[in-house]
Amino acid sequence: SDIENFRDKTINKFGKIDILVSNAGVIGAEGFAERKNYSKKDWDDTFDVNVIGVVNSADAIVDHMKNNKYGKIVNIASHGGRKPRGLGDMHRGNVQTPYLVSKAAVIQYTHLLAIELGSFNINVNAVCPGVIWTPIWRAIAENHIEQNPNLKGMDPKEVFDELAVKARTPLGRGQTPEDIGKTVAFFASEDSSEITGQALNVNGGASLN
Repeated sequence: SDIENFRDKTINKFGKIDILVSNAGVIGAEGFAERKNYSKKDWDDTFDVNVIGVVNSADAIVDHMKNNKYGKIVNIASHGGRKPRGLGDMHRGNVQTPYLVSKAAVIQYTHLLAIELGSFNINVNAVCPGVIWTPIWRAIAENHIEQNPNLKGMDPKEVFDELAVKARTPLGRGQTPEDIGKTVAFFASEDSSEITGQALNVNGGASLN
């Protein structure tokens, strides 16, 4: 497979692999941001990438890490996978449900993998980002404006700041890729050697668990 070929090339070049970060993710199938309710393709595409992709990445590398008696695995989940957030998100129906369920699965998989690999000196943790201003979030904000008459005339970034950040986040600010990267780097370092099986929120306090 492609991932096994990539693994082998990496080992051939660097001698070993110490760190795996599973970062690829999608929120839904094409056109997600313009829909109110999920489709079957949203479920299929989201789980293929967000869950099966994480599992396939780990499966490709765990034997190598076991042999080395060392490894750091960091999975990117989401604070949205922590607890149900309700339907009717600003009149947008249930379109986010497949994404939220997939990230809950990543958190549970992280717990299970940490138990499985702990005796091999392999740490497995997850990072749960909050809200980050991205092109996807712009599309979601534009859809919010389209669906909700109360938002007419607002700029997409203003909708993001007011509804996704200030209304839900005690610190009152969104996160940045650098915020998430620093947390990943911590989990990949020796500073986290006694931490495994954890899912850490990096979300300005939007989730308190």
